[in-house]
Parts: sequence; structure tokens; C-alpha cells
Amino acid sequence: MRRRGELTNLGQEDNEEKAFPPPHTSPAPMAQLKRADNCALKEENYRIRYENDAIREALKYATKILTLMNRSFESKMLREE
Repeated sequence: MRRRGELTNLGQEDNEEKAFPPPHTSPAPMAQLKRADNCALKEENYRIRYENDAIREALKYATKILTLMNRSFESKMLREE
């Protein structure tokens, strides 16, 4: 499982570093950059949640099928005995 720090750098190349604005700039562009980062992270979070839900549903379906197959297999084995 990845740590939170590793996840924030997800998608960045190894040689790529985060660029911070020079200290003499106004806080408005910095806030705008943070909002943009937050929007990107929210979008990625939504996508990952959607993928997780899809995987969870697929596992439920597969588990139900395997359970039914196992029951029918067991009943066939009992009939043969």
C-alpha cells in the first residue's frame, strides 16, 4: 500500500520537481494554483472511487457465480455417491 506522500507525487517523473512561485508574488496566484491542484486531486479521487466501485461489483458478481457453481457441483457429487 502506498503512503500518502507517494500518492501526491503520483504522475510526476523522478526528475520533475514541484515549482513554487517566488516569494515576492501575491498570494492570489498561489491560491489559484492550490485550487487547481485540489480540483485535479478531487477528479482523480472520483475516478479511483468509481474504479473501486466497479471492481467491487465485479467481485460480488464473480463470488455469487462461484458460490452457485460450487453448490451445484456439490449436489452433483452427492447424487453420484
